[in-house]
Amino acid sequence: LATTVAACDDKVRKFIMKFPFCTVINLGCRLDNMFKRVDNGRIQWYNVDTHNIMSVRREMYGERERETTIGRSMTDFSWIEEISCKRNHGVLFVCNYTLSYMRKNDVHNLINKISDRFPGSELVISIASSNNIFYKENVFIQKKKQFYINDTQKLFSSWQSNYKIMEEEPVMKFLPDDTKLKISTRLHIRYNKITYNHKMVHVKLGSESYELVV
Repeated sequence: LATTVAACDDKVRKFIMKFPFCTVINLGCRLDNMFKRVDNGRIQWYNVDTHNIMSVRREMYGERERETTIGRSMTDFSWIEEISCKRNHGVLFVCNYTLSYMRKNDVHNLINKISDRFPGSELVISIASSNNIFYKENVFIQKKKQFYINDTQKLFSSWQSNYKIMEEEPVMKFLPDDTKLKISTRLHIRYNKITYNHKMVHVKLGSESYELVV
């Protein structure tokens, strides 16, 4: 989990460097405090998750300037209409692993809805492939997972021909080198870098381009 958090932070920071007045939407955010970690003092930020989780978030973090929380399921697409932004400032959706627990058809509908409303926006997700044999999880979590990506290019191009894969990287790339790691952990890292069994995927949702606004 810590590795995917670091990977998502890295991707979001790079986007913010390119679009310093951008809007970022953290989908299925849970209690993650990414906004505080990456905020440059100018971005607009939205957190989307269920009402119960948002109630806890508000108690933990309170109300913060330029940050909006929306208490709604991701599959209740009405939340999309609450996102207010200037698209030429850049729009990024980020989702750390939550898509894994959704049905493939729901993920497809969600991404298409986002693309329809914000053509040319970008999406960053962490996701596993179905051969993720080295990733340690209990049986309950494994059974709850429903969505995997094995061939990223094939999947997204089958959904929309103008979806462009910008980057696809193994999550362990974002783990700092540490010679003190156990042999089993180093094997895990090596396996991930070869097979991309758990990866970061960065997709542009449409051919529309943004001008850099500073």
